[in-house]
Amino acid sequence: MAIKTPKIYTKAQWNRLSKARKAVIVAADTIQWIKLGKFTPKSGVYCQLSDKIVEKPHDIRHVKNNCIGCAKGGLFYSKCMAHNELDRSNLEVDNYFEIKDFTTYHDPSDSLTDCFTKDELEQIEECFEGWAETLDFYYDDNWVLLFICLHIIKNRGQVKLAELNEQKAIKFHNEVVLPYVRRNRSLWRVLSNLSIVEFME
Repeated sequence: MAIKTPKIYTKAQWNRLSKARKAVIVAADTIQWIKLGKFTPKSGVYCQLSDKIVEKPHDIRHVKNNCIGCAKGGLFYSKCMAHNELDRSNLEVDNYFEIKDFTTYHDPSDSLTDCFTKDELEQIEECFEGWAETLDFYYDDNWVLLFICLHIIKNRGQVKLAELNEQKAIKFHNEVVLPYVRRNRSLWRVLSNLSIVEFME
C-alpha cells in the first residue's frame, strides 16, 4: 500500500484550527514524511533544507531532496509542507540562519508558536537532544522523534515530556511506540535499530 502524502491546508483553513489540533497535525505529518523518506532526524542540526527549497519557497512539495534536522526542525518542515510554502519570516534576521553549501540552517522555534508554547518547544528540544536523559535507552534519532510525535498525538496536542521519567518512557514505548511501528511496515525500513529496543517488552 502506498504511503499517504499529508494534506495541504490553505492559510484560512489552518487559521481556523485550534493550537492543539495544529500540534497534532504537524506531529502526525512528521511521521509521514519520515516514512516517505523526505525527512531524516538528526540531533545537533536545526533544519537543513535543500537549496531548491530556499530558491523556490512557494512550491516546495516538488523538491525531491530530503530535509535533515532535529525534532523542532521536523515539525517546522511538516508545517511548511502543510502550506506547501517555506516560512521565511525570520530567516533573514535569525542568528542561526546562514547558507553553507546550498544548505539552510536556522532555529525554527518562531515559526512554530501557533502550534506549541515556548515551554513545549524547549521540552521537545531537551528530549530529542538527550539533555533531559529521559530517552537515553534509544540509540537512534528516528526512534526519539517518533516517540515525541506519538507523545504529542496521544496527548491531543499537548507536550508533557517533562513529566516523564525513564520508567514511564519505557512503558510508553512498549504500549504505544513499538505497536505503532509493527502496524506500519514502512517504518521497519526506516528504524534501523529496532532490535536494540525490543528487549524492553
